[in-house]
Amino acid sequence: MLTLSRLKQYMQENKEATMQGLIITFREEPDHIQALMDHLIQKGVVKAEDQCVANCGSGCGSCELSTVKVYKLTEQKYTTTE
Repeated sequence: MLTLSRLKQYMQENKEATMQGLIITFREEPDHIQALMDHLIQKGVVKAEDQCVANCGSGCGSCELSTVKVYKLTEQKYTTTE
């Protein structure tokens, strides 16, 4: 089972991830990963951003169905404790 410290370590090593990538990497249910990510977001370790994957080049952000949430490690100092 995926733990908070394992997910934090993964984010420290990779700097960013998508939910789909995390599901494939850890073979866990999305709800479990999301709960852990929500904790990391609340602690300020990770931030979530919507990224357009439509490749239209306009950058308008109006294509809701073509966005993916990207989790990025923040620049703040973090600890390895849960």
